[in-house]
Amino acid sequence: MATTLAGAGPRLWAPARQRPFQLLWLGQSLSLLGDGFSVVAFSWITLGLTGSTLTLGYVLAFQAVPRTLLTLVGGSLGDSWSTRTLMIASSWTRAVLMAGVGLAGLGGHLTVWMLCAAAAAFGAVDAFFQPARVSILPSVVDENLLTPANALLGAGSRTAAVVGPAVGGVVIALT
Repeated sequence: MATTLAGAGPRLWAPARQRPFQLLWLGQSLSLLGDGFSVVAFSWITLGLTGSTLTLGYVLAFQAVPRTLLTLVGGSLGDSWSTRTLMIASSWTRAVLMAGVGLAGLGGHLTVWMLCAAAAAFGAVDAFFQPARVSILPSVVDENLLTPANALLGAGSRTAAVVGPAVGGVVIALT
């Protein structure tokens, strides 16, 4: 067992020495951080506007339903289009949507229906990111590095799932 563990270290980090994997890991981690941030932002803004947990449920449902309905479409589109292009376009679109929500909120023009529309658009666009995210790896690393690369991406996504909402909460609390 010690031999297996001793040999796993260099093999585990082998994908991290390749520039394409580094870029994928960084981009995916930042995007997933933003996703975690968005959950907190949508929740905080909705509760701040309405004080209603029922309305919060509506906003989150507006995000979840398009994501659920369009994920299969996103997956099949990823088979015929560039997964890299889908991921980049999705990430930037989601960032612009959240910036728009933030600006409308800071300007005092944000309504619940605007939040619902932004949440629906966010969920729809995310439906194209998620399937591309899980299928891009074989085009980035060699077959013999798929297992360690997948482990590193998994660790990054789990970390982002914890850190993203925490950063979102801190930023929202400070602003």
